[in-house]
Amino acid sequence: MKKLQIVDNTYYNILIAIFSVLILYNSYALMNTQSLIGIIPIIIQCVLIYLLATRNVFSQKAIKVWILLVFIGLSMLKIIAAFLQAWAMNMRGDENALENLSSTRMIYTVVLILIGIILWILNSGFGEVVEVNE
Repeated sequence: MKKLQIVDNTYYNILIAIFSVLILYNSYALMNTQSLIGIIPIIIQCVLIYLLATRNVFSQKAIKVWILLVFIGLSMLKIIAAFLQAWAMNMRGDENALENLSSTRMIYTVVLILIGIILWILNSGFGEVVEVNE
């Protein structure tokens, strides 16, 4: 049977902490909005914590997909949408059309992309698959 042997315990603990904080935050948001769609990220994060805790072989790949979708993919969509909105406002002749591109929301989005890139780089070397005889 193959298992994931954790090489970098610091990164492993950081991942568990990130998922735990996100589960708490998403649970809080779910309680406030009372929208059942908010349970989807909670389920995904619980599955990722389970994969990490059981040292499943697929945990590294699942985390890479999660990083690619959440940190990089969705953030890039936010940036593209902001550029399109600013372009449309500029085409209409609105003043301060480009002001949206320098907002704190855009800075936050760029920071999320950088965090995603850092997590992606660190994810490649935090564990290795070994054969375990039970």
